[in-house]
Amino acid sequence: MVSASNTSSIYQRPAELLQRLIQFDTTNPPGNETECIAYIDTLLKKAGLETTRLAKDPNRPNLITRLKGRGSAPPLLLYGHVDVVTTTDQEWTHPPFEGKLVDDFIWGRGALDMKSGIAMMLSAVMRAKTDNLIPAGDIVLAILCDEEAGGEYGAKYLVENHSDQFSGIQYALGEFGSFTNHIGPKRFYPIQIAEKQICWIKATVRGPSGHGALHMRGGAMSKLADSSKGVKSALDSFSKWKLTFHNLNEMYCVSIRGKMKQLRVKSRLDLTPFFSYVVVNVPFRKICRLFEEVRIGLKT
Repeated sequence: MVSASNTSSIYQRPAELLQRLIQFDTTNPPGNETECIAYIDTLLKKAGLETTRLAKDPNRPNLITRLKGRGSAPPLLLYGHVDVVTTTDQEWTHPPFEGKLVDDFIWGRGALDMKSGIAMMLSAVMRAKTDNLIPAGDIVLAILCDEEAGGEYGAKYLVENHSDQFSGIQYALGEFGSFTNHIGPKRFYPIQIAEKQICWIKATVRGPSGHGALHMRGGAMSKLADSSKGVKSALDSFSKWKLTFHNLNEMYCVSIRGKMKQLRVKSRLDLTPFFSYVVVNVPFRKICRLFEEVRIGLKT
């Protein structure tokens, strides 16, 4: 474990701060972000900053602090989450919650997503406070829980119940959209300018009913397979636009629902697929056309 002593100057050692954050197991679900948030709260208070904890569930708190500015510019929001995804059934070179430094790399769950970002934001805000920096506008730092499982206790809760905390904010820096790329001898730092979205579609496929023990052609499942091919073909056709789509060639089936009674297979199946995408600078009419093509694909 990284020593908990000498925390007042830990902003000068962001790598050590990241190691300490990784050592809190904030796997979501269930989250258990309380201890990690309490640690961050202590750091900010020792730096002379006032903090506010806001929680839908006492075990799932969010933390907000504000570095006062001169008021000559709108507030800037820095925000990130401390929860991480599971490590269950995964093989790790180094234990995921020890934050080991090996060959100049820090290993651990959350080293990228996104406790490294939290460490940088904390270091910046604490250093600004310690150096008596007064920015043009307030800097609001929001440390959130529950990003990895829907935001019900995190961002959604804050927006729906404490929107006053973000009054006047026009710009925000959050989770990072890309990582260092190397092309030949050159190093590039991409900048993300859009976020992926999810398109939910529900389709009903009908066919003749049959018996669970007998082979049948032209049933609902067979038509379902053909419809999925039609949707993929519709999505593939949009490659000529050279749009930036995330997982354009993948459609995930979330659920298939039907009914069976006394081994008689019902002739109706409800399909709920979704695909995710990122669209940048695309006319609205083209987006409408995409969804129309998907709808036609499901009908074929």
